[in-house]
Amino acid sequence: MKNYYNKLLYSLDNALSKGTSSIITLLVVAILIIVFLLTTLTYIFSLKYNYTFLGIFNEFIFSVIKYKPSDSPYYLYELINFLIFLTGLIVTAGLIGAITTGLSEKLNQLRNSSSIIFETNHVVILGFSIHVVSIIKELIIANESEKNPCIVVLGRKKRDEMFTIIKNNIKDFKNTKIICREGDRRFKNDLNQLNLNNTKSIIINQHSHKKSDVSKTLLAILNNENRRKTPFHIVAVVNDQEDARLCKLIGKDEVEIIESHNFLARLEAQTCRQHGLPLIYEEILNFAGDEIYFNNFKSLNNMKFSEILNYFNTSTIIGIFRDDNAYLNPDPNTTIVENDKIIGIAEDDSTFILDNPKPKANFKNILTSLKRKKPTAEKFLFLGKNNFTDDVLTLLGKYTPNGSLCDNVYEGNNKNKTKNFSSLKVSYQCIKSMDRDFLEKIDYKKYDFVVVQSSYDVAEEFTEDIVDDKTIMIILNLRDIKNKNNYSFKIVSELFDSNNHDLIQNSQIDDFILSEKFISSTIAQVSENKKLSKVFKEVFRPKGSEIYLKPVSEYINISNDLDFFDISYAAQSRNEIAIGYKLNKFMNEPIILFNGKELNFGIVINPIKNKPITFSEKDQIIVLAND
Repeated sequence: MKNYYNKLLYSLDNALSKGTSSIITLLVVAILIIVFLLTTLTYIFSLKYNYTFLGIFNEFIFSVIKYKPSDSPYYLYELINFLIFLTGLIVTAGLIGAITTGLSEKLNQLRNSSSIIFETNHVVILGFSIHVVSIIKELIIANESEKNPCIVVLGRKKRDEMFTIIKNNIKDFKNTKIICREGDRRFKNDLNQLNLNNTKSIIINQHSHKKSDVSKTLLAILNNENRRKTPFHIVAVVNDQEDARLCKLIGKDEVEIIESHNFLARLEAQTCRQHGLPLIYEEILNFAGDEIYFNNFKSLNNMKFSEILNYFNTSTIIGIFRDDNAYLNPDPNTTIVENDKIIGIAEDDSTFILDNPKPKANFKNILTSLKRKKPTAEKFLFLGKNNFTDDVLTLLGKYTPNGSLCDNVYEGNNKNKTKNFSSLKVSYQCIKSMDRDFLEKIDYKKYDFVVVQSSYDVAEEFTEDIVDDKTIMIILNLRDIKNKNNYSFKIVSELFDSNNHDLIQNSQIDDFILSEKFISSTIAQVSENKKLSKVFKEVFRPKGSEIYLKPVSEYINISNDLDFFDISYAAQSRNEIAIGYKLNKFMNEPIILFNGKELNFGIVINPIKNKPITFSEKDQIIVLAND
């Protein structure tokens, strides 16, 4: 019986697929069958007296089609009358269809029109790509305390298509309005609809591996005869240094350039040496946690930098902003002058205040007598190769101790070779396939870190999903091999799409370099405050103060009762700034509340300083230091 039912459904599906005429025929047949059955029942049970079967059938048919028979005794006239009725029915149906189609097309045109934006103090994102969603997510968080915030997106897709993609990836816009417009960011006419003169900031979004058109976009914005007199605040993302120089030449002080190639290479070179560092950068770069703020505290003028650190209980001071430059972890004897802005990490600008007016003065017997361990050579395994790999290795060679080694294994046909990058010696090995069989043959005991490189060539067309699929396959196999053999190596990987990161995230704290996510967070931060561009450049500069995780036992005697003021003092004694800590016992906990702050896999940035802490030997201090 079920088989007959399925066959009936299949036949019906085939009939419906033949088009409008087939559908009309089926409807007519269905009406005739139903009327015939009901007429039969009425006739059998004599529900209609003095009516023949045909008479009942005709009456029911006319009722269905709403036809009212005439009083004429002539059948020919009745037939003509019926044909006129059918003609009117068809014409009416056609008229309704035409009106419906016209209205639908008009509404679609209005939906995708280029009407002028009347918003003010809005953020405009020029260029639609996979990065837009992450940028908007960050801006929505930043806008929570704003009144009527608005984000306008210009892309080459249809308006409703762009909005659907955004809506499918962001379920709650909170108080932020999202507007999409179709157009080309290089054309002045398309830009004119966005009301650029009243924007808070303009973001020229990256187009991944596609050819850059940022310089033309800047020209279209800045050379517009109707542009505003006051400077724009533009954040532009470019792929290489040559493009960055050209865009800076065009935009001058009106544009902040984020060179994604260089930024990600520096980020990866730092994070692939220190387990947990990506989580720290994620905390600093996004709006969800504590952020970097600037403020002028007149009461601190004429004091030394080392003296002001402990005047803040719920904020962490990291540097000075002077003469349009950021100085992180400056010389402790640097004197604060009138126009200096203090750079600090705080939960909100309202909490970046002097909330510890009587700093602790007695720090006796807390410093450890242990000497800092001499750095030892580090060993890396790079799986995969792309256009940025050698840049990462070049920077890595500037960070690593002498004698460090790296084996770079990738798919290809090149001859094996060896190359030196400062203190890092790199051996290249080409293989046919990086499958499970090959991965199981590697001697992982030799390596401290395994770095999975997304394998692609920017000169060729590729899709982010295909590249990420290969990376995910390698990561999942590495995890399985690591767990089965109880290896201790740390995994660092590149992924384009943060949604793919969410797919494979678990309680293991493998480190990830999320290219799209980190870049998008940085773009959003700089679009809100252009001074942050100077801070981020300083953080990722090889010469200068960077973020390190160091053993707590190298700073303090952990047997004492401590708080973060003690840690801060211990770091100051080494010309470093303590900005947080990592507690080993919570290293497998994604989020846990501790001392009034959220720990992310045991890591907290900007802890409340007067809260007591008990450290263990495996715990680490997060510091800004020169080495």
